[in-house]
Amino acid sequence: MEKIGIYRKKLSKKKEIELRQDVIIPDAKQDIVTVLDGNFFCYFSKIEMVEGRIKVNGNVDSYITYISSSEETVGLQSNFYFDDMLENKIITENMHLKYQLEIVKQEIKIVNERKISIMLTVQILYEVYGVDEIELWNDVGALEDIQVASQKVNLYSFIGINSNLASLKEEIKVDSNDAIAEVLKVVTNIIDKEVKISYHKVLTKADLQVSILYLTKEGRVGKVEDKFPIMSFIELENVKEENVCSTDYQIRNMLLNINSSDENSITLQMEYEIICQAFENREQEIVNDVYSLKYHTEMTSKEIEVKTEIPENEKEKIDINEKVNLEEEARVIDVFGKCRMIKNSEGEIELKVYYESSRHSGLNIKTITLPVVHKKIHDSSNLVLSSMEFEFNAPVLTIQGNMMIEEKDVQEQVICVVQKVEQRELLKEQEFGMVVYSIKKNDTLWNIAKRFRVKQESIISSNELEEPYLLNSGEKIYIIR
Repeated sequence: MEKIGIYRKKLSKKKEIELRQDVIIPDAKQDIVTVLDGNFFCYFSKIEMVEGRIKVNGNVDSYITYISSSEETVGLQSNFYFDDMLENKIITENMHLKYQLEIVKQEIKIVNERKISIMLTVQILYEVYGVDEIELWNDVGALEDIQVASQKVNLYSFIGINSNLASLKEEIKVDSNDAIAEVLKVVTNIIDKEVKISYHKVLTKADLQVSILYLTKEGRVGKVEDKFPIMSFIELENVKEENVCSTDYQIRNMLLNINSSDENSITLQMEYEIICQAFENREQEIVNDVYSLKYHTEMTSKEIEVKTEIPENEKEKIDINEKVNLEEEARVIDVFGKCRMIKNSEGEIELKVYYESSRHSGLNIKTITLPVVHKKIHDSSNLVLSSMEFEFNAPVLTIQGNMMIEEKDVQEQVICVVQKVEQRELLKEQEFGMVVYSIKKNDTLWNIAKRFRVKQESIISSNELEEPYLLNSGEKIYIIR
């Protein structure tokens, strides 16, 4: 008897939380006339998993850009705090949570010149995973006259999971001529993930890519980009160099401050929880069914889902090539993109062009929505804008890039596993010399041989079957014993 650990999804739940908050314009800022843009950074700051429930605390960092009564661009920052509870009796404290957060709807209303109301809909996808220990019966030699149906499966047996917190504190320098007044937009992305296994530890490495739009004290909009390494050692008992590890980086805290002593820099502090899972890639002989030629056989079996592949996510690339007409005197600051799935086979790409113009004071934003139709877009797809660049030859802005359709889940296969086999004497031996059998729908060579307790090879040779695993309904075969 052999035991393997199977890492399985136990629960999946999608929820939407409605958040509302009124924000008062500080006395130091000008009256609000028009809301220009709203950017929101959403993450879980704390997760508690106990018997029967998961409790989370979340943060939404908001960056509002508006046009003032003097037609200037103004930035306004605020924070939302929220919590949520997922209750289900199957949840235990030793299970593991994967999740996705997305703001699917936002509405910003001006209440009066000194107050705005922000309404957000946060969508949370909870996925709870656990480990099932499965017993595999493989003691074929202990039984007499046994016939075995088996298959070789390249599966991933679960070894372990652990996590560690990694923190960084970095100073991001901007142009020396720019005295920063406000941060208008923050975009972060984890890229170039790597793992290295050694001495029951996993070294995780990645780069944090940061892009920030800011407003100077002179009312000019600027952009800065930077990249910082994130590293951590994660202890995993029994992990070996030949094992496969996957990592997940989840933000737990973020703080962004303009330096009071140096107005040309921003201090970024972030804390990530890095979750690492280890699997053993093994070719396993799985016994699916057995019977005996002479004895009554009692068998216990079970259908299970196993991970049969943990590849680099299968990706489908979609090219982006869009031309946008702007003004002759425009200064393009940046283009930000976001992908979302609408329904099966349909998605969209939202592009926001941030630019300044000599015709209008302050920041201007132009939004372009591109529909995407592809047969590989479905519920388990993840749409990612993998690259984007732009070139401005007034008045035409050319945007080029790629969107990737990725599969969220690893491949799984349902297999029948024999877990226990017992033999005992037949009460009465069934004697026959030859039987003419008429093949019925869904009959297989194995099931026919098992029913009459003969070898498959005997049926093949007696009937001179050239394609024994392609049986035609109604065809007659001879079974000799």
